[in-house]
Amino acid sequence: ENTVTVYTNASKTVLVNVSYTAENNNPKSPISVAAIGTRRMESQEIAYINVLAEEMTDKCEQYAKMLLNKVALQKCSISFQSPIIPHMDVDGTIGITDEYYGLDNETYVVQSLTIPLNAGLMTVQACNITFLAEE
Repeated sequence: ENTVTVYTNASKTVLVNVSYTAENNNPKSPISVAAIGTRRMESQEIAYINVLAEEMTDKCEQYAKMLLNKVALQKCSISFQSPIIPHMDVDGTIGITDEYYGLDNETYVVQSLTIPLNAGLMTVQACNITFLAEE
């Protein structure tokens, strides 16, 4: 998915409901609208807080962008095994170089680490940050 709409639905207490539609328009992302066309996520409703409509629109925008980045992180991730690297941590960045895939010190965000109890190889799951959604 590369498009999502976030909206409010407070019928009687609010004069104007607001919404925001976010799209992944990052030209480097393989799941951008330009690359695969519009693929809509299910619309998400958020509760209307007693603030100005502009503030609620900002909240809808922030939530929509977060949802798009979450999907990009899930869909554009890689998994590989490595010797145990004790200083690597989740949400940190790593550089990956791979001649076969044409990667030259590409920056990835570590999403998960699986470290065995023995001295075996750890499994790293990471996502290329250049694939994250852009407006």
